[in-house]
Amino acid sequence: MEAFSMAQVFKYKNKRTNKTMYAFKVYLGKDPLTGKRKETTRRGFKTKKEAQEAISLLKIQYKNGEYKTNNCNIKTFDELFKIWFESYKNTVKYSTATDTWWYYKRYIKPTFKNIKINKINVAFCQKCVNSWHEKYRAYRRIKNLAAQIINYAISLELIDSNPMKKVILPKPKLKKEKKNFYEKKSCNIFLNVLKTLATNVI
Repeated sequence: MEAFSMAQVFKYKNKRTNKTMYAFKVYLGKDPLTGKRKETTRRGFKTKKEAQEAISLLKIQYKNGEYKTNNCNIKTFDELFKIWFESYKNTVKYSTATDTWWYYKRYIKPTFKNIKINKINVAFCQKCVNSWHEKYRAYRRIKNLAAQIINYAISLELIDSNPMKKVILPKPKLKKEKKNFYEKKSCNIFLNVLKTLATNVI
């Protein structure tokens, strides 16, 4: 089956305006990695003719190589991580790969797991980094790992830029210095204990 051989134009109701609109779905071939069908859907056309004209323009762009199609059917961050990790683990030591997997599962997955890749923005990433900063000393490493995974989405042409690289990185928290002296009250208690011990010994 050739690309664009099954273009479908259909009506739908705009939930916000309750008006009838038109959309289309076209077949773009098979994904070379997964073997699954690649399709794209466009909405928001006022008439059927507008939708058909958009299909014709898209077909020309596709034939001229001007239309970018995603390399794979990756949608969520967790799906992205799994494919990235399959390649990454072959480039590092086993212990490093295990450590990286643990960091993802422990710190990143709880927040990012089901997030759509194209929905990840700077504001969301900043919120996550701020939270990691509050909870963990290794917040920089966690942030860098998340950024590394998102970079892979750019390589796959799923997104155009990395929002994690645009966050403002919080400063490390200052370590509280341990007191190596007694306060006045504690000192008096200590001295009284010493006096008591000395009296009992004598």
